[in-house]
Amino acid sequence: MVRIVLTPTAAAWLDIPALAAVSDQLILTRPRGPDEPRAAPADAIVVVPAAFNTLNK
Repeated sequence: MVRIVLTPTAAAWLDIPALAAVSDQLILTRPRGPDEPRAAPADAIVVVPAAFNTLNK
C-alpha cells in the first residue's frame, strides 16, 4: 500500500486526483482531527524532499 501525505503547499502544486488514481488511496493534505479515524498503516514512508535538518529530527 502506498499512502501519500502532502503539506498544504505541496497540495497546491500537485495534481491530487492523478496521485489518488495512481495510489488507489485517499491523499492526505491536512492534519487529522481528534474525532477523525486514523489512516491505515503504510508499508513504507518516504519524505521528499528531505533536507538534512528534516532527517536529523
